[in-house]
Amino acid sequence: MIRILHFYPNNNVMISDYVTMLNENMGLECSNEMLSEQGLAQQRLQSSHYDILHLHGCWNASSYPIVKQAIKSGTRIVLSSHGQFSPWMMTDNYWTEKLPKRLLYQKHIIQKSYALMIQGKMEEDCLKQLGWNQRLVIIRNPLITHTISKKEAVSQVFQTYCKVMNSNPLELMDSDMRNLLQQLIIVGITGDKRWLIEKPMPQPDTLEKWQYLLSFAYYEHIHEVILRGLNVLGYEAPDTDVEKMPCFFPDQYESPVSISDSIGFSFVTQVDRLLATFRYLRKLENKKHLAVSHLVELDRELREHECDEDLLSEKLKNQHLYKLACRLMYVTQQTTGLTEGFMPVPPLCDRASQQLYQQVENHLKI
Repeated sequence: MIRILHFYPNNNVMISDYVTMLNENMGLECSNEMLSEQGLAQQRLQSSHYDILHLHGCWNASSYPIVKQAIKSGTRIVLSSHGQFSPWMMTDNYWTEKLPKRLLYQKHIIQKSYALMIQGKMEEDCLKQLGWNQRLVIIRNPLITHTISKKEAVSQVFQTYCKVMNSNPLELMDSDMRNLLQQLIIVGITGDKRWLIEKPMPQPDTLEKWQYLLSFAYYEHIHEVILRGLNVLGYEAPDTDVEKMPCFFPDQYESPVSISDSIGFSFVTQVDRLLATFRYLRKLENKKHLAVSHLVELDRELREHECDEDLLSEKLKNQHLYKLACRLMYVTQQTTGLTEGFMPVPPLCDRASQQLYQQVENHLKI
């Protein structure tokens, strides 16, 4: 069950009726709580766990502290604009009201939202032009148009909630699940559980946890590695069609492309191949597109092929890649369990390494 906290202005009857409609028609898949008082909403977010904070309406200063509390509490944000980003609404009192509010809080709220539910094409065009958030979902309001029924509108809202909860599954994993994920990567690469330093973590005990694991593997293009790891550990995954679990991606997200597909296969020596690999990884780092699948591929390459380490180190230094290579060894070690015996250069843990590690961790982060 998805737990939703709805926050809406108490001076707008149309929005209040819309929230009531959602609450009365959502069904048992969601637990809905409706609040219009800022202090109480903040208190509820602080004392109880909600999966989603659903904000209704824009340009409300009271929404900003609630959003900050939601982010602090790990609650995901969905915003329904209720037509308040239509062109005529944007231009109404623009200099005295809209511009100050947009600078103070409205832009930030929209950027932090997993999804924006809007009512039509004009709002979509306006928000696309602003460029604050591209995760736009058009859902007509059955209280003001006959082009959609209440049942259909509520269903579309629920599907958006599901899509939000499918997004960035790594963020939803607890420490045990994250440890299991790393173990599965190690075993999936090596094919041998003896590479594990600690006792294997137990398999997920709920369908929800399985979905986090399998969807992360699918979105990050490491599903074959994870499935092999599960097989080696003797774990049997439930029959889950991850392809039918749509999610939202960050605005600047790019699907990972394998290193081999990017640099090719025609290299005279392993040193040349690794040089091309590190050059490509530098490009990914600069674009902030480095993903766990690239580290898995690097791990395999280093385990399966030996090279002249002294010559590689010399050429890395000549091409100003040596420190990056050392940092990548550290990040790969943390992610895939690569040991120093397979590293052509020593791992380096510094501030830049930590930033590189966070880039991999945040690849799917909204």
